[in-house]
Amino acid sequence: MKIRSLKEKINADRENFRDSNKNLDENDKSVKKRFKKIQIVALISFASILVVLILTRSGNVSINSITKKAAGNPKKAIITLISLFAVKSLTIIIPLPSLYLASGMLFETINAVLVSYLGLAVTLTIPYVLGRWSGTEEINYIKKKYPKIEKVIEMQERNEFLASFIIRLIGWFPCDVLSFYFGACKTNYIKYIMSSLLGASIGVITNTLLGDVILNPLSWQFMAMLVTKILISIYVVGITYLVNKDKNPKK
Repeated sequence: MKIRSLKEKINADRENFRDSNKNLDENDKSVKKRFKKIQIVALISFASILVVLILTRSGNVSINSITKKAAGNPKKAIITLISLFAVKSLTIIIPLPSLYLASGMLFETINAVLVSYLGLAVTLTIPYVLGRWSGTEEINYIKKKYPKIEKVIEMQERNEFLASFIIRLIGWFPCDVLSFYFGACKTNYIKYIMSSLLGASIGVITNTLLGDVILNPLSWQFMAMLVTKILISIYVVGITYLVNKDKNPKK
């Protein structure tokens, strides 16, 4: 009887161990999937950096190096710029305005603006995709690190499209953080990308057009673009003030 009860206990322990392993596997499935997807994104990012280094050869990714080595070769110029936009989505080293300026210097006006929009779409998409793969833990982390995100949530509850548009317009948060957040919220991609591109339009167009005339700073075109940027900056500061203004009535 003792031997039988011992066997039953061993069998029961085995069953419990199997059940615990099953639960562990189920809980870890989502984590493993996210890890694999992040690995893929990291690989793509590494490939983008490699492409940029190969195309520039010297590892120098300044505006001058891009324009000098890609001038006269539209395909090379587009690949280089889009690769830099992809790298930009995961780093703060490369400022977006410099890429818009490079686009304006390399292409005719209309083509330059289109390339800038295409590059920005890439920059906005990569963190968004990473956000789609994330969970509530990541959203909570963003809320703790960026308390002002609560204002975004308030606007988002009223009108998701308008919230994305306004936040891009005033540049309230880092580009990658905001993209990651909207991805984590499972915002519809078409709605997200369209509102984001529209909100960023002022910066995209003015900086790209500025690149077309930057080599002639004494021209009236350059001065007009400079004044336009200053006026737009004042306008955006005004919007930022209104959004940040305390809504509580004065006592």
